Amino acid sequence: MMKIEKCLTDLQLEVIYNDKCIKCGTCGAFCPNIYFDEGEVKYKEQCSETVGICYNSCPRTILSIPDLDLEIFGQKRENQALGVFKKAVKAELKDGSLKDVTSALLITALEKQMIDCAVLGDANVEKRVEPVICKNKDEILSNAGERKGLGPLVWKAGEAIKQGMEKIALVGRPCHGQGVAKVLKNEDFLVQQEKIALVISHFCLAQGKGCNVCLDYTGEFSDISLNPKTGEMLIRSELGEQLVNIAVASGKITTKDIDTSSIEEMATKKKVKNFLKVVAKNNGKIEVDYAKIDINLLKDMVQ
Repeated sequence: MMKIEKCLTDLQLEVIYNDKCIKCGTCGAFCPNIYFDEGEVKYKEQCSETVGICYNSCPRTILSIPDLDLEIFGQKRENQALGVFKKAVKAELKDGSLKDVTSALLITALEKQMIDCAVLGDANVEKRVEPVICKNKDEILSNAGERKGLGPLVWKAGEAIKQGMEKIALVGRPCHGQGVAKVLKNEDFLVQQEKIALVISHFCLAQGKGCNVCLDYTGEFSDISLNPKTGEMLIRSELGEQLVNIAVASGKITTKDIDTSSIEEMATKKKVKNFLKVVAKNNGKIEVDYAKIDINLLKDMVQ
């Protein structure tokens, strides 16, 4: 991905003041000028940078989905509703001492030194997501479970890097995964972003401010996508597959293969509902406001 010569002012006009911000925190994760206070974006000063990492990393600026598919997974998607994935399974807890499948995966990753911390939503904060860095099993279990609302989880991952953490897991929503994917694949900004080692996305139908233009239900740019209520899981990356296999082998979870038709139905429903902007063809891609999608996705949605 090439850098775009736009800055904080452009981000404010196009996203933040235009009701597209989902408060994912990606803009401030690697920018010393942006921080978050009780979930709200704040600025130390009005930045004078002409090429801002804030603009270039935001998932609500340019988001070329076909390009990210190739850059993250090395292939085009065959399933337009769900994105690239290796396997679809239903996971259930086998170890009764754990609270949910997500915490089972994180604790497995921690034990196998695949990660050294996890960024989760603080279980003590209601109605919004307040991120917290969990560095051991007890902290992960204390903050296990699905959080409601929006929150700057990617910003907290940036804070974990500043604290010297080397292998960070992030559990969030599809928008968080989109932001991380954009940062990971933008080589014009070298900010140690590779230390975000694992991304787990929870399925999302949220319709808060900024959510009504989102075209991602499952978390298409994560290592593992998971419905925390049902245990339905899409394993996307080699790392995700390795982690699930270890969690099964260690007796923390069990898995069984599933049909994806019900997940596809929900994903397509969200994509269609939020497909509200004027579209235009451009070299075999469809531009939907900030997003570029494969033309086949449009065909699937209008059938």
